[in-house]
Amino acid sequence: MGGRKHTMKGRMELILIYGPPGVGKLSVARCLERRTGYRLLHTHLIVDLASVVFPRDALEHSTLSEHLRLRLITEATKADIPGLIVTFALGAEHCRGIQADMWLLKKMIATVEAKNGEVHLIRLFCSTDELRKRIVDPQRRRFGKICSYAKFLRIAKNSDVNAVITFRPGISIDTTKLKPYPTARIIQQACGTVVTESSDTPKKGYLWNRK
Repeated sequence: MGGRKHTMKGRMELILIYGPPGVGKLSVARCLERRTGYRLLHTHLIVDLASVVFPRDALEHSTLSEHLRLRLITEATKADIPGLIVTFALGAEHCRGIQADMWLLKKMIATVEAKNGEVHLIRLFCSTDELRKRIVDPQRRRFGKICSYAKFLRIAKNSDVNAVITFRPGISIDTTKLKPYPTARIIQQACGTVVTESSDTPKKGYLWNRK
């Protein structure tokens, strides 16, 4: 691994990884965490904490989750933290719907950029057949994730879990044939977070396009 990109004190880099449940956000984020040394704030930490007090379909759960995310990111921008990796499942985060998710994302981004920080939006997606396999992976139960494809379809019926952020440029990566570690390398190169060796260059056929 090469050297970390130099950032001025107080200027945090936020790498926001989003996509449907089961696409591999947490697995990729953990690989990226190990390669960059950035802190990882994944969605299940927030959701599980709010669920201690409120059921997931309660408005109070959504409100608390939003507050926790924004407060954590705000405090991170004030501290000498070079980077933060955040995972987010559009349309599946809470009961308030996709518009509330978009509002929250804009607030998160604005919070970082208000402190002259840098934000990278990373969308992960894969084929329907591959997503079906990943959803039912038994390891997902450890984190209380959706493990039933039927349940995933019920959520997808009521919300656009495959939504794409369009209010600012981002990067899309097709992970259908990609393992988490190579995906993390692609994210590193696209964001310029770490100077990687030439052997880390994405192979032909990998999709990582700026929107």
